[in-house]
Amino acid sequence: MYEADQPKDAGYGSGQPAVLFDRADPCLAGERRLGEHRFLARAPGRLDVMGGIAEYTGALVLAATTRATVSVTVQPRDDTQIVVYERAGGNNGKQEAARFELAELASGGDRGLIERIGERVRAVSATPWLAPIVGAVHSMLATEKVSHAGQGATIVADGDLPCVEDLGFRASSAVAVLLALGEAWGVRMDALECARLAERAEHDLADLPCAMSAALTALAGQAQALVQIDPTGQQPNRAVLLPDGVKVVGIDCGMKSADAGIKYKLVRAATIMGSRVIADDFARRSGQGVSWNGQLAALTIEDYVSHLRDRIPTKIRGSDFLERFGQHTDPLTEVVPNWMYKIRSRTEHHIYEATRVRQFIERCQFAQRTGNRSALAEAGELMLASHWSYGQRCGLGSIQTDLLVNLLKKKSSSGIYGAKISGTGSGGVVVVLLEDNAPAREALADAIGQYEQATKLKARVFETGAPGAVEFSVHRG
Repeated sequence: MYEADQPKDAGYGSGQPAVLFDRADPCLAGERRLGEHRFLARAPGRLDVMGGIAEYTGALVLAATTRATVSVTVQPRDDTQIVVYERAGGNNGKQEAARFELAELASGGDRGLIERIGERVRAVSATPWLAPIVGAVHSMLATEKVSHAGQGATIVADGDLPCVEDLGFRASSAVAVLLALGEAWGVRMDALECARLAERAEHDLADLPCAMSAALTALAGQAQALVQIDPTGQQPNRAVLLPDGVKVVGIDCGMKSADAGIKYKLVRAATIMGSRVIADDFARRSGQGVSWNGQLAALTIEDYVSHLRDRIPTKIRGSDFLERFGQHTDPLTEVVPNWMYKIRSRTEHHIYEATRVRQFIERCQFAQRTGNRSALAEAGELMLASHWSYGQRCGLGSIQTDLLVNLLKKKSSSGIYGAKISGTGSGGVVVVLLEDNAPAREALADAIGQYEQATKLKARVFETGAPGAVEFSVHRG
């Protein structure tokens, strides 16, 4: 059998509020308090099942929650300090705190001040957990949800969610901090506002051009269901139920390219550039009654192939694009003048992926209603097509994830329906749709064993199914 994700500390794995409060108390004991009230929130990680990077061009996104979670316990202080203890991600037992003044985290939108906060975070902690925690506080201050002259807080982050980028650990930790702090400070926010603040935390301190799906999944996730997020409405749609006896798992392949973040930004910029070329074409033809809402997901494959594909350059140098079209409209990426962008293939992925996601939802819903497993095989083929497109159209694949997906594909007769690379790509996590029975688990274990033998890498399996932070709620102790 495969080795599923197991908490490094079995005490955390129980997930009971009383246990989590007890685990935080040693860190809180030495800090100045206002009374005894503590506030606890917990958020799961996220698996990107379908849609992924096409979220920022209007495609539906399907995601699952991981059983691994991060919890945050907050206690108000009688000064203006933010004191952070990190127990998350296997950092259990650390008693050394990072300390900040509220005023130094209230930078507004000044990029220079934000970068100085980031420098401070890196100077006081070598772990990646501190940035989203401090980023969440910063986002509340920068948007004036709270005052920098207000009450401080002691924050204890705990959990068994590892700091794997494609599991959304930054968004999950930011969500948990925001919910617990909101209760501690008496700040009211709905799920959408919480997701926006979590997104800002990632943008500002992690410098990631992400969207809100990871945060919304952490908030609204359900056990045994896929969260369906419509980025045009920026909120979850009705959940997509999987048939009984079917599940999704994630496999961390044990490798992530060092330049994965740079590749992702370049692909995102190229896609926005392609969208700008299409928008310019629509503008020229507007007198013919042709209109478009600007979202690539709104384009059909037929219209793209028949009318638009040949109008998009295969490649264009950044300087040539800037000269012809000016800056693109994405504030989170920039056009590098001397870089050659493959804008047609990058744009094409988003148009095809939007269609694949809709078809995947239809196949899963049909299988759930009828019990027809052939529909799941079709859903698996869509996952494989998405995987191919990530690698060939976007250049975000890897030798390791290709090998793992191919090994899993050979196990289709044993109940493994499909697999694909997820998240930002370039290594990282592969998502698998499979039967939840002994033959499928054995086939999964065998494929992972072959992969590990061939690559000498250690793969980790992450089970899905924890409830979201909203369902867990914020507990007061």
